[in-house]
Amino acid sequence: MEGGTTCAPCRGRRQARERETYSSRRQAGLCVRCGTASTFDGAAMCTVCGVLEAESGRQERKNAAARRRYRELRSAGRCTTCGAASQGASRCVPCARKSYELSAHFRGIPDWEPEYTVVDLMTMEEHGPFGAEEEAAACIAFLKLPRERFEIVAERHPMAHFTGA
Repeated sequence: MEGGTTCAPCRGRRQARERETYSSRRQAGLCVRCGTASTFDGAAMCTVCGVLEAESGRQERKNAAARRRYRELRSAGRCTTCGAASQGASRCVPCARKSYELSAHFRGIPDWEPEYTVVDLMTMEEHGPFGAEEEAAACIAFLKLPRERFEIVAERHPMAHFTGA
């Protein structure tokens, strides 16, 4: 009960129930907070609960607690991820390796779809970007540009030439 109002076993049971409620509501597409309203565009909360959550200041308190925990672990020479001894580094060797392997630097340049931009050669005005070449062609038709007055610039992934993308 140290620093709280419930004992550890009761708190553990309550947290397990809350996790189960959260996951069942999330899977059903309901608001995870009130459980009555449906959510929009994959959000976890309905609009009303989202506004209430934002105004509560909970995220700021959570961030402050995380920063405090980080400072305490760092000053004690512990890993800021798992709490193990870290010989003065911010992370122990296993956590540092895992963090590096999950980083974008380790995984390389992400693949992306090509984008197309229509350039008016007279004014050098750019129209776009468009996600498909057909959309760029529609833009040209809409602008009624003659063939000698425009250029379609395709921006592709730097490795697309080598990977066939």
